[in-house]
Amino acid sequence: MSSTLMLHCGGESATLEDIAAVPAPSETDSYKPLLHYDLALNTMRIGEEMMGLRDFKVEKAAFGLSNEGRRMFGLVSFKNGDTGMGLAVGFRNSYDKSMSAGFAIGGRVFVCDNLALAGELVVMRRHTGGIIEELKDKLVLIFHRAHQTWDSLVNDRQRMQECELSNDRAYEIIGLAYGRKLIGPRQFIRVGWEWRRAPRYEEFKGRNLWSLYNGFTEVYKGLPIHEVMDRHIKLHKFAGELIGSGVSKEIASAN
Repeated sequence: MSSTLMLHCGGESATLEDIAAVPAPSETDSYKPLLHYDLALNTMRIGEEMMGLRDFKVEKAAFGLSNEGRRMFGLVSFKNGDTGMGLAVGFRNSYDKSMSAGFAIGGRVFVCDNLALAGELVVMRRHTGGIIEELKDKLVLIFHRAHQTWDSLVNDRQRMQECELSNDRAYEIIGLAYGRKLIGPRQFIRVGWEWRRAPRYEEFKGRNLWSLYNGFTEVYKGLPIHEVMDRHIKLHKFAGELIGSGVSKEIASAN
């Protein structure tokens, strides 16, 4: 199964065959490589088995490589009866010791192929002896959390849709996100442009927090591949603060 992955800066879309063809580094006394292919294949297989019990089916799987194949990012998305959003599991791995292998679970917005990764990044730890044995345990853990995460994501989407924003409030949120280092100077301009322009998708026609949130995730498609999961998770936590604190009440009362 293959499909295109959002092409992040420095990354190229890849197939399972491409991933399998990347030569793994040699094992040493202190380093145990986890094969890109093993990680991708086990994520798909275990996800399909466990999510099938909750009426989710694999919708697509996509993979990307960067740094001459030494870094890999993957996404397996699942769908049920919700036509607007599906569940997604992102995962990453490296052969150059630049980052630990890890997983994150969240949502995928079908209309624009944006991500809403929620919760924590489940890191498998450094590539040392025993990492292969831990792979399946970590995957089972992440999929075990999937049902609870899905309910939370659907609730977050609804609450963001109900939180209407004036232009001034939207710009304040963009500025706060810049101050929190969720976006850089260029992304600051692009998120503002995404908000001001006529929505490219009917789903985001409403002037609400959900539309703004997806403006951020649209801009995140230009991120370096190794930053993807961390930035999405931080953004979702930020959105959670807005809808779960006095800030959201201020936003609602200002309109």
